[in-house]
Amino acid sequence: MNELLLLGLMVILLWGIWGFAAKVAVNDMGLQAMFWIAVISDVFIVLYLLLSNQFFPLRLEEKGMIYSAIAGFSGGVAIVLFYILLKKYQASIVLPLTSLYPVIVVLLGIFILKEKITYPNGIGVVLAVISIYLLSK
Repeated sequence: MNELLLLGLMVILLWGIWGFAAKVAVNDMGLQAMFWIAVISDVFIVLYLLLSNQFFPLRLEEKGMIYSAIAGFSGGVAIVLFYILLKKYQASIVLPLTSLYPVIVVLLGIFILKEKITYPNGIGVVLAVISIYLLSK
């Protein structure tokens, strides 16, 4: 099994567990659960950076800092909205629906970064957009 497939399957499994556990936590604790999830997640990120010798030296480049701020802001707002949805709706609907964010990444990659996608990738994006419609019904 190649690295891409192995790590990708691990991410799918762990995000699946994350989504299920987040739903149970939000049902039990309310939206305060997102704080604890964020704190525990941040600890693992810092540990990874320290153990992989990537924490220092800090690289403070203007473009990277601007995009880091955009990513942090949009990710923070998205996670708050995600937990609000998770509190109000079924996890079996919220998780698949919100997991379609890569469609936005693909479109931004095509139009802004001028990335190329294959015909099968394009069909996948179209099917993902159709699934957004079906999941919202």
